Amino acid sequence: MGTEGNELFNRFRGPGFAETDFALLKDQRITERTKLQFRFEFYNVFNRPNLTPVDSNLPDSSFGRVTGQTQPRWVQFGLNFMF
Repeated sequence: MGTEGNELFNRFRGPGFAETDFALLKDQRITERTKLQFRFEFYNVFNRPNLTPVDSNLPDSSFGRVTGQTQPRWVQFGLNFMF
């Protein structure tokens, strides 16, 4: 039986990951004891593509390739009633 090479374990590094999240909150008082909070949340604001790790399984046909990408930009709106 042969060997798969002499590369050291965990030498393949994946692509970098960068994500910028942003949130806006606005509290609106309704009565003395209650208030309503408007929430606007943005995930991955700049819509930067973050790639999945490189396939490091030597026998695979996709060895050394990135075959996917993580989630794109998400926007979430919400209301929070506090009493």
